[in-house]
Amino acid sequence: MHEIDQSILTARSAETIAVAAIGRIRHLMLCQRVIVIEVTETGQIKKLAAESSGEIALRVDVGIYYEMFELQSLSKGLVQGIEDLTLHPGRSPMQQALYPEGVRSYVVVPLRVQDELIGTLHLEADRPRAFTADHINSAIEVAVLLAVGSRQARLYERAQREIAERKQAEVKLRQR
Repeated sequence: MHEIDQSILTARSAETIAVAAIGRIRHLMLCQRVIVIEVTETGQIKKLAAESSGEIALRVDVGIYYEMFELQSLSKGLVQGIEDLTLHPGRSPMQQALYPEGVRSYVVVPLRVQDELIGTLHLEADRPRAFTADHINSAIEVAVLLAVGSRQARLYERAQREIAERKQAEVKLRQR
């Protein structure tokens, strides 16, 4: 957890933060695939990072996860998941897409800052009941770090854009 914390604190972009964290998360949680998805400032969702052990394909179509962002409970900060997808007969479109890929259990932890959902952390395993309460608590701790780090990265990127725009405006003003 300390390594994850340090890697997040030293990164400057949301992508770098996510990449730095997910490899360690996958080994800490013993899951086969970890994905970090961001809700952009325009409300779109995009994959920040993904890592797989090989048992579940790395190819990730973030569109299948869109339904997660429509859940009120996720927006309120509640963790979502399925212990055993094989026993879940009424699968949602997302679950129908995950099952053939070999996913048998998953946990989705919201990334929230100041009551705003800015993304999700997805842990996926190829076996039922892969995640214990301790795994989920650790995932929540990591999600808090990822959310804060991502928010700081967004603010840093926004500040860099504003500085660049001001410099351009100063150059144009001097030219006039």
